[in-house]
Amino acid sequence: MMMMLAIAVFGATLGVASYAIAGTVGPNVDKIRLALAGRSPLAMMPAVMPVRGTHRLPVRRRAASAPLRPAAPRIAQLRAAA
Repeated sequence: MMMMLAIAVFGATLGVASYAIAGTVGPNVDKIRLALAGRSPLAMMPAVMPVRGTHRLPVRRRAASAPLRPAAPRIAQLRAAA
């Protein structure tokens, strides 16, 4: 009985995975075949926008003159106060 259940569960999983792969790859089979052959028409298309590697977000750093946070009290002082 467990063998039949395992076959049903894994068979259904295989079916769902096959359906998802076929739905994703199926419409693009011609493009994939041409790309594998080295004759992809997409390789000849210019990029819509050039890659901008120089555009980065500024990093905010602490100024050298900014005051530091006060240091945490020593453990001995905390124990003595308790």
